[in-house]
Amino acid sequence: MSISHHLDDATLMALASGTLDEAFATVALAHVDWCDQCRAALQKAEAIGGAALEQLAPEPVDNDALAATLARLDDADDDAGPVAAAEDTVVDLSAPGPLAQLLGRPLAEVKWKKLPGGIATCELPTSAGVKSRLQLLKIGPGRSIPEHGHRGNELTLILAGSYTDAFGRFGRGDIADVDATVAHRPVINPGEDCICLVASEAPMKFHSLIPKLLQPLMRI
Repeated sequence: MSISHHLDDATLMALASGTLDEAFATVALAHVDWCDQCRAALQKAEAIGGAALEQLAPEPVDNDALAATLARLDDADDDAGPVAAAEDTVVDLSAPGPLAQLLGRPLAEVKWKKLPGGIATCELPTSAGVKSRLQLLKIGPGRSIPEHGHRGNELTLILAGSYTDAFGRFGRGDIADVDATVAHRPVINPGEDCICLVASEAPMKFHSLIPKLLQPLMRI
């Protein structure tokens, strides 16, 4: 797999420090699963963070607090139920590991919701309280998403097919790491549907009237 577009340094640092929003972390980790370059960069960022933590002066721990924590761990072991074996999980080998685990089914079996303009979506679950949105997008070959900006950060991983915009060609494994300063018009390349995993802080900001009117139906 030839990957040309990678995660921004700021996104990698947030992922390494554990401060990246859950939906964005899911997309970032899916890309890292496929991308040797970003995996190495993430490991380096984690090592830098670990070294920084080692320089901090240790805080004293009360003996009673330690004993109470160990007791709670013992209770948790006693109450734990059976753990499902890893082989019970259906893993889609055509999807990166983190996404395959989340879906629990092959991409070919995803239930899509069809929208205007040859677009289909599938909402993916996140934890309670997560404000960003995680979804799959499928767009037919030759179609395009009308020119738009962004009201916040957006992270898009290409799972199948490809698209081209002002920033180049994005194919399988590539990731678009954009913010509110970016405006573009992705055009799906011929040959196959383009399937993307997308995390977004807010809906797109369309520039023309008709997409603005259709946006409540499209929900993108």
